[in-house]
Amino acid sequence: MNYLILFIILPVVFAIQVHNHIGFIRFSKPVPDFLSSLSLKAQYDYKVILENETIPINTKTAEFQKWATTYKVTTQYSNYEAQQSSVKSEMEKNVTQLISELSLVNSQMFKILQNDTLSIEEQREEVNELAEQYSKKMYLRLSILVVFLLASGTVDSKHKNHQKGEEPAFVRNLTNAQRSSFFGISKNPGISFQQKEDKLVKWAEANNLTEQYAEFYKNLQLHKEQRSKNISAVIERLAEAKVEVDKVNADLSLTKTQRDEKIDELKKTYPQEIPTIFHINSLFDHKGNGTRNGEGKQSKRKHQ
Repeated sequence: MNYLILFIILPVVFAIQVHNHIGFIRFSKPVPDFLSSLSLKAQYDYKVILENETIPINTKTAEFQKWATTYKVTTQYSNYEAQQSSVKSEMEKNVTQLISELSLVNSQMFKILQNDTLSIEEQREEVNELAEQYSKKMYLRLSILVVFLLASGTVDSKHKNHQKGEEPAFVRNLTNAQRSSFFGISKNPGISFQQKEDKLVKWAEANNLTEQYAEFYKNLQLHKEQRSKNISAVIERLAEAKVEVDKVNADLSLTKTQRDEKIDELKKTYPQEIPTIFHINSLFDHKGNGTRNGEGKQSKRKHQ
């Protein structure tokens, strides 16, 4: 093909693609579905408002309304705002309800995890049965997940009490045979915790490590007790922490940056509670809520 023709055709093809905004503008946050039917200029103006984190939230809301008037989409944008408000209200209700159920679920989980007559496999079965009992009760079922994540320290990795893969200090100096026999007992999921403890005591005696193992076991029990207390304390303070987060979110005079800074400040008082609240929020995020992300796919999040 003649290069002159290519020179003429390619800009036209590009212009058509731009006009149809196929993958041209990328948004860092989800946007209304109807935005894809608007001009490139309308999309760009929306992007400027959406991603401006230096203006207060209420000012941003007013700017969006002006934008909708300018591009004659006031009805579509009003419907979008109403939908987002409804989603947010429903999420708030769900989060509050789940938080109120956590203490009950925590006590039930605690009974299972403290039962030394059960093996790890049996504990899992008990937890699964508990989840099955609550299969039609969404809040209680999700509460089991939240309590489990708190217990395992995975809600916020910065506050884990026990790192995965950590092993007792005295084990590090053992022979390969001793290590193999120790972990063969301690990691056996088919025997109860009491049976496991009895076997490990005999193992320690046979390897002249009674004193070291006794110290390890004492520290392990203290760790478990402290973890249980920490979980209960976090659960008790969740509602209080949520009130503080809600106050920040309700202050529309703040910019997005200022809001984030206030949330970070709250984390100093509620280091585990705030990440837990945000994790619970994520459990109730909705698909198909009238938004799409920068690549045109459905997104769970909505703009602030």
